[in-house]
Order: sequence, then C-alpha cells, then structure tokens
Amino acid sequence: MASEWYPFILTDSVTVSANGTGTLELSIGATEEFEGASIHFLSTGSFQITSIKDSGGKPYTDADSTNVIDSTLFTTSRSQNKGVQDFYAKLQLVPNTTLFIDVKDTSGSSNTIRCYIIGKKRSI
Repeated sequence: MASEWYPFILTDSVTVSANGTGTLELSIGATEEFEGASIHFLSTGSFQITSIKDSGGKPYTDADSTNVIDSTLFTTSRSQNKGVQDFYAKLQLVPNTTLFIDVKDTSGSSNTIRCYIIGKKRSI
C-alpha cells in the first residue's frame, strides 16, 4: 500500500566550464514516485537547456543544440532564482526514474547550475 504524499524538493547541481556542457540528474528511488509542480534554477551565469528526458527515453521538450531553451526564459527575482512557477501538467516520475536535463553554459566562464523541482513524493 502506498504511503501518504509528503512535500519534497528534488535537487541537483552541475558545474560546467566556460561554454561547456553538463547534465543535471534528478532521481526517484525504486520504491518511490514523485509528482512535480514547478521547476526552478539558480545559476552563477547564463545557460541553455538542450534536452530534457527521463531514463526511459521519454522527452519533455523538443529542444536540441540548435533550438534551445535559454535561461532568460525563466522569470528572475531579486535572489536570481530563475523558475517556471508551475507546470501546465504535473511532472510524474515513476519508480526508479531519473530525469536528465542537458545544459550548456553561455556566460563564457565557469558556471554552477542548480535545479530544484518542487512537488510531492511517496513510498509505494
């Protein structure tokens, strides 16, 4: 029987060199499921998202190296937290799934990119 849902924030960070690439990896365990409501980024410089897919190969965007999601898309607050306030549909990650977000630095210097997906999790 599944447990009650509880608030949970999935997190990961990656440091990329100037104009370099990296991958954020946000994972759910084999006996857990996660439902995300919003995604937020905090970075030391500008970046682009070139792909979002899960470990099963399901794409969550059609972005690629020539058609990117630029970090300037995300709203900016005084804390430089860049985020999309809400997903149009909840992000559902089934047990034993990893979400991969491929990023590319565009700031021209080393860049640490942090990702936070705010939602809820439960054991099943």
